[in-house]
Amino acid sequence: MKYIRGTEQEIAAYQKIVNEKLEKERILQEAIKDIKNERNRFINSSWRIRTVNIFRIGFPLVIIIFFPLFWVVYVNAKFEQGFITAILLAGFISVIALDWHKKAVQKVLSEWSNTFECWDKKEKTLNDQLIVVKESFLEAAEKICIKWSTYPPDWNERRKRVFMRDGNKCVKCSWPEGAKRRSRELHVHHIRPLSQKGDHSLENLITLCHLCHRKVDIMHSGVVKMKKNKRK
Repeated sequence: MKYIRGTEQEIAAYQKIVNEKLEKERILQEAIKDIKNERNRFINSSWRIRTVNIFRIGFPLVIIIFFPLFWVVYVNAKFEQGFITAILLAGFISVIALDWHKKAVQKVLSEWSNTFECWDKKEKTLNDQLIVVKESFLEAAEKICIKWSTYPPDWNERRKRVFMRDGNKCVKCSWPEGAKRRSRELHVHHIRPLSQKGDHSLENLITLCHLCHRKVDIMHSGVVKMKKNKRK
């Protein structure tokens, strides 16, 4: 895990919940993949789909192989002309067969609707579980990161949320609205410093331009440049 600074206990705790999240997501994603593969195997095993696939793949191939020979023997034309004609004819048949394939799939889905509904419900349940895993991770990460001794692993995301909440402007001077002076930078400022038992909660974070930040805090990390073009 890159760009993580903190105590060994903090890093270990965060690494643990990340590994748990990745493992749960891997298991659920594999289960979803198995359901999709099973559904595709069932569709492709249908006699309708097999028949269409044979026609869709086999017939154009036969045309490309034998039609140029027929063209040379019976039409007395050049082989190149017969081959080009065969390619065009095979492409036309493939387009028609593709439409037949779609209709065959729809027919299979309608005939076995109960089976596919069961698979859909299982897939939806697994996707819902993925959402729960993500929400549980965010909740656990919030408890760890909010008390992080330095800037937490989710600092970039946390900073974006502060900027969005404050409308991407300084809460004191409202820069860049109506800015006439040189370009500034937006910082995220801790209202109550970490040295005074402050935390990284959104309630303790505000957006300041670097000039306003300089007035209230000597240390100002977490910089995002937002340049304002000078007016001519």
